[in-house]
Amino acid sequence: VSLPTLARLHCCGITVICRQFVKSNEMDQIVVQQSLPLLSQCTVYSNDIASALHKHVVECYQNLRKEKDDEKIEKDIVKMIDKKKESARVIARRQKQMKADAKAKQEADAEMIEEQEQNGDADADSEMNKEAAEKAADEDQAKEEAEDKYEKALNSWKDACLPL
Repeated sequence: VSLPTLARLHCCGITVICRQFVKSNEMDQIVVQQSLPLLSQCTVYSNDIASALHKHVVECYQNLRKEKDDEKIEKDIVKMIDKKKESARVIARRQKQMKADAKAKQEADAEMIEEQEQNGDADADSEMNKEAAEKAADEDQAKEEAEDKYEKALNSWKDACLPL
């Protein structure tokens, strides 16, 4: 009957303890021939693998901390803006000015696109717009990816270094 590894390890431990109490050649042979090979097989530990996994966990943790720190800074900026408690008129003026600036920028961009189309440079501008949209989406995904990488690294370290 083949026992699970954990049960065999417990039996090996009991055998080694019995050998300490009962000094005999038979117990010595059992420990040397059966217990020690099983113990060495189950406790294979590579320092290189453990240190590499630890390094990976630390790197992922640092990336995650950076993402969380960036998020905290953004929240602090929003809080500072809220603390200013600007009047409704000032906010309305600023928003009106922002809309006017945005409209002027759109008109300028439209003119620039027309000029680029005439010159054949429209591809460069459309690529810049695509890159800006992708950058915004990437920022959200970066935090999620950092959390996922950290969790995977931590789990792989636990699986490799903490089974016993």
